[in-house]
Amino acid sequence: STYYAYPLYPIQPNWLDWSNAWIIGWVINYYGTCLCFCGVVLSEENGLRVGLAWCIGFLTLGSPVACLWMVVWLARRAGGSWTQ
Repeated sequence: STYYAYPLYPIQPNWLDWSNAWIIGWVINYYGTCLCFCGVVLSEENGLRVGLAWCIGFLTLGSPVACLWMVVWLARRAGGSWTQ
């Protein structure tokens, strides 16, 4: 595991193996979480195309698209009452 082979502290940005191990770990964690989030989005969206478009946005553009989906989802759930 990255935690045992390359401890997070002390931070060692000048050691290439340490940096690569943590970058790869973060990327795997992000995409793993993102795929779970895509499952939620696909179950919530009305059409498969719309859900897949959101998922492609999450996987390519990252958290800004995920935050936008959350705002859209909350606005739909609230029915506009949160803006009144």
